[in-house]
Amino acid sequence: DEGVVNSGGHDVFHGGLSFGWVVRVIGADRIPSRPRVDENGETAVSAPHYNRESVSLEVIMQRVAIAIAVLLCTHAGVRAAEPYEKVANIAYLGAAADTDYAKEQCRLDVYKPVGKKGYATIVWFHGGGLKGGDRNSGLAFARRFTSEGFGVVLVGYRFSPKVKCPVYIEDAAASVAWTIKHIAVHDGDPKKVFVSGHSAGGYLTAIIGMDKRYLAKHDLSTDAIAGCMPVAGQMITHSTIRGERGMDERQPLIDEYAPAYHARKDAPPFICFAGDRDMIARAEENLYFTAVMKGTGHKRVECVIAKDRDHGSVAGKFNDPKDEVSLAMLRFMKGIVEDQ
Repeated sequence: DEGVVNSGGHDVFHGGLSFGWVVRVIGADRIPSRPRVDENGETAVSAPHYNRESVSLEVIMQRVAIAIAVLLCTHAGVRAAEPYEKVANIAYLGAAADTDYAKEQCRLDVYKPVGKKGYATIVWFHGGGLKGGDRNSGLAFARRFTSEGFGVVLVGYRFSPKVKCPVYIEDAAASVAWTIKHIAVHDGDPKKVFVSGHSAGGYLTAIIGMDKRYLAKHDLSTDAIAGCMPVAGQMITHSTIRGERGMDERQPLIDEYAPAYHARKDAPPFICFAGDRDMIARAEENLYFTAVMKGTGHKRVECVIAKDRDHGSVAGKFNDPKDEVSLAMLRFMKGIVEDQ
């Protein structure tokens, strides 16, 4: 039996310490049983008077104390092993959240690496086609990178069709602006804020890193982003945006809502990812974006095509110490931080 308890932002796994285990430790399975009485009110000769060997009450109480101590030590040990402290449910739009839907969706969670100050932070946007998803799906990402000494901010944002383009892009930019302006309060370094996300989150990462307009609304330049790490993001105009216009979502388009449209040599550093078995044209889009950026004279852009990965698994192995995507992200971020 494996229980999961949430306490103070920590997911705690009890590692299989079950009720049955406690019963066996304390000897409760050997407590004297009630004798069986026959229909004449006499004790049946064949009835066993004990389940197994008898255990005195004093011994049972000693074993109860031992079992409780083991459980408490295990609980405390696993809690201490969690790599983060969580500050949850922060409303990053503030007074600009003018609808109940905005107040509900536009929230973020800060995962602080335990015992660190001045750390670099990654803002992470979940996927879901700009139509759905949950910021809590990024917990494996948060656990992996906080264990490496990075802070992680998991972001919620509004979805189509309840809102239309560019509202979800503006939400993403607002969350990045909030992080840059407030991460120092949580012991992070505002000059070391990276942005990443998977699928639709990868698109949001790329568009706010490339189009200067969105952070400018918060009196920030895209230079405030230390680096962008989109994972399997669309580098042309997102298919959901095309659908909102009545287009066939399979019809490609590059306009002002395409990251590639804004290719320029002074954009933040980029490392793009896709799987070699990703969705149709997704790897090619990221390779095209990388090539166009290099063509402008951009000096710090690269693309990693992860081996044996489809659209989901390219961002699905953050708990693997040898994950190709995680290791490339770490190399990219550490190189930038060292150069600052």
